[in-house]
Amino acid sequence: MAETVSTGGSMQFQYQKGHRPKPTKEFTTEIEEAYNEYYDRRKRERKQKVLIWIIIALIILIGLGIWWFSRN
Repeated sequence: MAETVSTGGSMQFQYQKGHRPKPTKEFTTEIEEAYNEYYDRRKRERKQKVLIWIIIALIILIGLGIWWFSRN
């Protein structure tokens, strides 16, 4: 018996019952590379975010220091 799969659009696919194709080696390496790029990008974005917060904190501390010493 065939299993009908709808993609949500106008496409429909019919597979045999229990049909699970195995991914090719190229497909799996492509997916692994994409995940590695994602993890590298996420690590860079976290470093940038931490750097931005450190800079903001320093600016606030410098501003408070200038304000504190200028009022005396």
